Amino acid sequence: MGIVCCVGKAQDEYDAARQPTFPPTCIQFPAPREGCRLDFKLMAEIETIELDRDKIAPYSLPLEALSFVPETRMVVAKFPNDDKERQIHCNTPLSDEELIKLKALTESAQDQYFSPSVAVAATRHLAHCRGDVPKALESMKATQSWKQEYFWKGPISARSLSLYDDLAHGAVYISGRDRALRPTIVFRVVRIPVSWQKENGADSLLKVLLFCMEYILAYMCVPGRVESNCLIFDFRGTGLHNLPLTALKRIYNIFNKHFPCRASAYYVCNLSTVNKMLTGLVRSVLTPRQRHKLVIVKDTSELLSHFAPHQLEEDLGGTRSIVESFFPFPIQAGPFAVESTEGPDLNAPRNLHEAFLPGGLQGQLWDPGKSLDENVKLGYAPSANDVFASCGIADVHLEPPAYITEAQSVAQPDRLVHGMPASCFGGCVPILSPRFKT
Repeated sequence: MGIVCCVGKAQDEYDAARQPTFPPTCIQFPAPREGCRLDFKLMAEIETIELDRDKIAPYSLPLEALSFVPETRMVVAKFPNDDKERQIHCNTPLSDEELIKLKALTESAQDQYFSPSVAVAATRHLAHCRGDVPKALESMKATQSWKQEYFWKGPISARSLSLYDDLAHGAVYISGRDRALRPTIVFRVVRIPVSWQKENGADSLLKVLLFCMEYILAYMCVPGRVESNCLIFDFRGTGLHNLPLTALKRIYNIFNKHFPCRASAYYVCNLSTVNKMLTGLVRSVLTPRQRHKLVIVKDTSELLSHFAPHQLEEDLGGTRSIVESFFPFPIQAGPFAVESTEGPDLNAPRNLHEAFLPGGLQGQLWDPGKSLDENVKLGYAPSANDVFASCGIADVHLEPPAYITEAQSVAQPDRLVHGMPASCFGGCVPILSPRFKT
């Protein structure tokens, strides 16, 4: 598929009459290199979530996300202390230094097997470990072990009444996107049921958060365009008596270890005087990079510098009515520019996620030995042209990328794909998470 060059237009603006160009003229891509190959050994993908098709929010994947061209600072975030962190890892060129580290990591992992979702996060683990290859390998192994242990009984299923009831509390839900089209999770601390706080390990809260995160990765991210997310923490109505510190600490440890470099910002709103005293404690457990991502919001109107008004509920400074129904996720259509005042576009294309195979939006790490077309391919479904026809998008190239076709050889969870290129990380289509039910 082509992606629209946004030069001269708002980056989240789409026009049904505009034909996409490929590649976008505003991005410079390097020429292929000879003799470069990056190999991991892969096992079958681990199923993480399961849901019916009618439970996928229609605006989960907006057309703007497919045409979005991230600014340089959105690809690699720079912090005040001269530190930096890559936030776009897939389907985009890596620096020479990153490629050297990645090659060293793949070479040191030759006796290890990873599921595709862990392998494609290799550069994230490298960034999280600040380029330390042995630590990055141990980090990937820990994530693989955690996923196998947590999901060994099967995926988190939205067909389960218990999950449906847990989502209905509205303690955690996906509401929309920020100005850079990053999906946003809203965390309403006061809505956490007392029973959850008494659980050993905060299992219910963790399950809901994991479901949200895996949903974002499956349906809302676009490799090379939108790969991170935001979190809004609303502490309204909470104090020391109902602040689930133990649960929050456990969840923080899991997401920090196993979803590295995914969060772009943590917005903390409506802190009471008592809770403000705890911000120093919170900062002490964060990494230096995470401290730079932590934004203490003194007035919710400050969020309007990051979000279009209709992407935020009224008590978070926006114009949207307070959400009362939380699943399917109450995801708003664009536009997403902060200056937008007209509200959501109710005529925006719906259900664009159906244009992609399961795993088709997982992406691939850039392989200098491959062509531009091979490095930026997405996993389109056979019906993609029909889905896109109403958007005025020209026919897409339906041949799936290597990470889809090569992984199709894995028919059973205990079979392995040996020596698959690092760019082939899409997973195993017949058993790939998330699983659909029709």
